[in-house]
Amino acid sequence: MVENPKRKYVDYENHVFREGHEYETQAFVPKVDKSKGWYWKHLGNDIICKYKHNNGKVKTNATVISPADGVVLSTGYSSSAGYYIEIRHTKTIVSKFCHLKKGSIVVKKGQQIRKCDKLAIEDSSGNSSAPHLHYAILVNNKYVDPYDYLMGTKSYNDELPPTGDYKVISPRYVRTGAGTEYRIKKVYELTQDGQRNCVNTKKSANAQYKQGTIFTAKRIVVAKNGSIWAETPSGFVCLVSSKGTMYCSKV
Repeated sequence: MVENPKRKYVDYENHVFREGHEYETQAFVPKVDKSKGWYWKHLGNDIICKYKHNNGKVKTNATVISPADGVVLSTGYSSSAGYYIEIRHTKTIVSKFCHLKKGSIVVKKGQQIRKCDKLAIEDSSGNSSAPHLHYAILVNNKYVDPYDYLMGTKSYNDELPPTGDYKVISPRYVRTGAGTEYRIKKVYELTQDGQRNCVNTKKSANAQYKQGTIFTAKRIVVAKNGSIWAETPSGFVCLVSSKGTMYCSKV
């Protein structure tokens, strides 16, 4: 949806400000098209916060939150984006939050993020003339219009497998988080059911589910390398590798 480069007040389903009241000052413009009045590309949405109880005035330094679950890919600074955060939601969908306030970023690379978690404070760092959030989405490394994702008509996680019961195809370690950088749990740290399903049931052994183990995925999480993990009552188990190899099948 790019027909209106200034949509003004929008009632997002997936908020980017904790305060809500998002107001678009510039929408996504994919290419220069002078016949439509598009004189420059704008690969994202510029969003400000207008408090309704603030007589319609702009609320600067609004709290930036994540519109969906994900994992932090990177944080940093560039002359154009200012202070920024990148979050991976699925293997192919990444969000980018730009022009954040210096020193306000409260997340770090590799951190798992839940929807509505605080990320930073909106400001005017980098190439920006006034405080606002520049929010962008990349799908398969290409910029797309964020509007439908923010409105909830497109899903941030429709590529992810469902929650529910899974069966282990080949022995899988149980870890403290989604990713091989997280520690492998010890058997004693698992639930009783989890302990019974380990290859080695010795309490001090590394926790590894044996082939055929059935477990319940309470939540599906994407690691920073794009692999897909299940959060189980005992810990995190990899379902699909970053290269697409399936380690567990849906029951």
